[in-house]
Amino acid sequence: MKTRLLIIISVLSLLFSTTYLAYGASHNEYTVGKIEWPYKCHPVIFNTATIRVIDPDMNLDVKLQDTLDIQIWSNFDLREEYSGKILTLTLQETGNSTGIFDGIVFWGNPWDDSLGHRIPIWDGNTVTARYTDHTIPSHFSESKLEITNSIAIKDIKPVMKTENGTTTSWVIYEPCTLEIFEQKNVSLAEKTEFVFPPPLKQIKSGILIDEIKCKEDLQRAIKSSNVNPACIKPESYAKLILRGWATCNDEIFYGRGHPCGVRSHPGVSSENEN
Repeated sequence: MKTRLLIIISVLSLLFSTTYLAYGASHNEYTVGKIEWPYKCHPVIFNTATIRVIDPDMNLDVKLQDTLDIQIWSNFDLREEYSGKILTLTLQETGNSTGIFDGIVFWGNPWDDSLGHRIPIWDGNTVTARYTDHTIPSHFSESKLEITNSIAIKDIKPVMKTENGTTTSWVIYEPCTLEIFEQKNVSLAEKTEFVFPPPLKQIKSGILIDEIKCKEDLQRAIKSSNVNPACIKPESYAKLILRGWATCNDEIFYGRGHPCGVRSHPGVSSENEN
């Protein structure tokens, strides 16, 4: 009886150690992996992008830099030979025992017949990466998870505006444009003229409320009724606050005589509070 019990314990111990060697952690310690792109948007003119998978469970050998595979594809479908094309990319761990795996994705012009192992991209396309996580926490009913993350391929398209007989080039203020300028290391203030859509359109595009911009002759305000941003004339701001239509903005220095006083600056008393 004791011999049989010892055999059972030995088998269970062997199974546990095999699982640990295969995936680097016990089943109850597993985590869900995730895919990270450095940006949500990517310029068409850039030929490469870095992609990252974070999954500590795939740190199989603490003495080596491990690898794992992901699948990548784009939704470009204007050429039949590229439609549905999925490429496998091997990522390498950034160091021993980091559980972080990086790789380089190569893009290509879809009209280039020698595209090879590059992902076909064009303005407006989406590129998706998929990682199959076989080491997931025990509370999941599935034995694996298909994890995906996508990136938008964008080109900055200037808007031509003509005023007083002079045509100038402007760029629409939206998240992808800001990210692409950041990647190109372009000074927004010095080299770019922006077209600012209405505040609600900016929010819909993904701009944070604190980053809403108004046209040069307008000022951002927050409506009291629904906390939505609006662009108004500076000379109307005080009246709208008195009527209860707008709220005070804590980031703005109003000065004495304004309904909001100077309450946003610690240590300075508002004229209204005296």
